[in-house]
Amino acid sequence: MNTPSRRLTVVPRTAAACLSLLALVLAVAAVSMAPAHADTDSPVRITSVALTAIDDGGTPLDRPLYVNDSVARMEYAWDAREADLKEGDSFSIGLPSELGYRVTGTESLTADLGDGSPVEVATCAITAQTMTCTFNGVLPAKIAQGYKDVSGTGRIQVTPLRTTTATHLDLTVNGEPMQVDLPAVGGIGPDPRRYEDIALVKEAGGMTEDSTGVTWYIGVGTAGLTEAYQRAGDPVTFDGVTPRTIVLTDTLGEGQSFPEPTAWSLTRINSAEVPRSADHWLELDSTKQAGPTTTEAGAFSIDVSYAGNVATITLTGPFAPRTNYNVVFAAEATNGQNGKAVPGFTYANEVSLPAASLGRQASTSFAQSFDSEVTLGLGGGGLAVTKRVEADAAAQIPADAAYTIEVDYTLPNGLTVDDYPGWAPPGTLKADRTGGTLTVEVTADLRTVIVGQAPGSILPVGTVVALKEAALDGVTPAPGFSWGSAVFTVDGVQATTLTIGDGTVNEVVVTNTVTGAPQDPDAPESPAPSGAPAPPEPTASPSSLASSQPSAPGTAAAAATGDPAPALARTGATIIVPIIAAGAALIGGMLLVRRRKA
Repeated sequence: MNTPSRRLTVVPRTAAACLSLLALVLAVAAVSMAPAHADTDSPVRITSVALTAIDDGGTPLDRPLYVNDSVARMEYAWDAREADLKEGDSFSIGLPSELGYRVTGTESLTADLGDGSPVEVATCAITAQTMTCTFNGVLPAKIAQGYKDVSGTGRIQVTPLRTTTATHLDLTVNGEPMQVDLPAVGGIGPDPRRYEDIALVKEAGGMTEDSTGVTWYIGVGTAGLTEAYQRAGDPVTFDGVTPRTIVLTDTLGEGQSFPEPTAWSLTRINSAEVPRSADHWLELDSTKQAGPTTTEAGAFSIDVSYAGNVATITLTGPFAPRTNYNVVFAAEATNGQNGKAVPGFTYANEVSLPAASLGRQASTSFAQSFDSEVTLGLGGGGLAVTKRVEADAAAQIPADAAYTIEVDYTLPNGLTVDDYPGWAPPGTLKADRTGGTLTVEVTADLRTVIVGQAPGSILPVGTVVALKEAALDGVTPAPGFSWGSAVFTVDGVQATTLTIGDGTVNEVVVTNTVTGAPQDPDAPESPAPSGAPAPPEPTASPSSLASSQPSAPGTAAAAATGDPAPALARTGATIIVPIIAAGAALIGGMLLVRRRKA
């Protein structure tokens, strides 16, 4: 009576063990079946990133970066040559906290596909810290047509935001860190602007393609003005208490106009006592409201009047000794589209202080903050023809005889020549522009490259070529001999058509035989046959229909070499069956042992 009880306690344990083993087997199988994953989510690789300090015009500078006083150009290269590029694929470059993209928004990657007109192939979304470029369907479509080697370069401006003593920074490229050296000796320094004695200075602010004009700065310094007034015979002292008046004349260059009279300001920048601009900056007055403005430094005023492209600026206040001040205004660009300034255009400005016989001028231009190039090449190949004349009677044909081969080619997938801008199709185009024809003369035993030898002389990948030999009317054998039918082989396989591959030149051999025997004019005529005619000599069996058909794309070379067909790729499915079978057998064995023990 104890036996059933023992079985009831043992069987569940056995079942549990079996189930555990079965779960393990299935887990192993699942791992075997799991697909492989790429190391990165992006099939487009970023191969290099570099930073260079530049001025606003894009000229490289051999200097480190400084906060609020520098611009850097980030140059990068991307490579999709090994990618199965699809619409929606992207690449990204993220900046560390020390840097920021100078201009945010949306930009386009464009490619010249051969007709001279840029075509958008990707859209780049740019935020303060990240640029993500996403491809549309243009390049994948071109790759499907036979284009290859897709890659590109780009440049985008960044600005330093925080100081660092590091010589390099880690950028995030396609989600992975990439170490990039900082310009010159490295590091990002603080704002380098400090006090220095000046009299009159003219400068322009930084510009980008988003700028609607130029921000101009007129710097006046009481240390330099004191000396200039003295030289002009009109000594003036600046003590920070006594109001003084400074009259300036500003003249704008082409492509600009003055802003509204209410858009001017007067600021204090720095001084010998407080040399850092960040510590001493103060707006003293603006033209937004009439009359002077009272500040901690005293009551100051700025008044402006216009006469065409000339402005008269009157500054009044208790200017302090050895202190620098700025007059600031934003001239409006008048030569661009949509009110924007024009990249590469030189904007000029001139200022004078007649009472002190001083004058200064400045000019500025700017480079586009974002630009790029996309490169791709047309994949294709060609064919070469070798003529053979065979049989013992071949000597009856002149060695220098010329033979005409006719080539008819059709572009893949119904495409036309217009789908391959920049490609020069050989021969004469068909009326529907889906291909063309050409003829070439060849000589026996000489290899003649028809298409595919010179750079650019190719047929696109997938092009189907049909071959035939023109009638041999111009090459007549000696009396008693005749031509046999021409036999074409492509890469060693009998065929009259071929499909163009990438980077290959298909080897075509055209073989003609000469049959018959020479006639002897002195030989007597043969007597008429008597009796039953002899049975005809057996002839070679005709080529099978399959052997006379055009070879399928890419099969000629394999047939010529005799390589065996490749085995199917091993997958997880090929090993899951034996794994599960082994697991089932093991489970069955355990159950049987338990039953016998019971």
